[in-house]
Amino acid sequence: MTIGLLPYSLVCLYRQRHKIKSRWQPIFMATLLTLVLGLLLETFYATIPQESPKENMISHLGGFWNFLPRYLRFIVLEFFFLLLTIPIALKNNKYFEDWKLLFWVLGICLFLWPLYYYGIFSDFSMRASLPSLFLLFFFVLWCLAQNHLRPKTSIFLTILILVGSFSFISDMYRGIIKLGEIYPPSSMDTFLKDIVFQYLGDPAKHFFKNFF
Repeated sequence: MTIGLLPYSLVCLYRQRHKIKSRWQPIFMATLLTLVLGLLLETFYATIPQESPKENMISHLGGFWNFLPRYLRFIVLEFFFLLLTIPIALKNNKYFEDWKLLFWVLGICLFLWPLYYYGIFSDFSMRASLPSLFLLFFFVLWCLAQNHLRPKTSIFLTILILVGSFSFISDMYRGIIKLGEIYPPSSMDTFLKDIVFQYLGDPAKHFFKNFF
């Protein structure tokens, strides 16, 4: 998720670029602590077995034509309709110019993160997308809160949001129907070793035996 926050941190730095010279000390300390935290996280992730998938999604799915329909289905079902509501509702809003850069960054991020496959359940894409999805929901709620929208626009936005919630509704339905089927109560020993190592790390590595 930290990687997902990085583009927005860069946007904030860009907007505050004229004030950076007078505030170099907190920026230096924040950068230093970020590097320390990044080193600690990298040391942990280095304990994950190398057989965990780390590749682009096209290779993982066996070629471009196998990848394209699944990628487009993911985009349409997960966020595309919600993304459409923002420019429709905010194009005449006084804040839109200030937020336009954030809007483009979140759109680019949501299109890019699913292109890289890392983790048994594509965990990188899910975690890195969280900041962008949070900002997307903020924008959508802001659109709904506008009192200057015409009735036809409000109806159209509501339809888009209902269509865009299909993935969430289907996941909730699947979770209710299959409750207890996927991961029944059991000990960690019965889980696949790769899944345990991915989330907890390999206990035989130097990171756990000596560092901690």
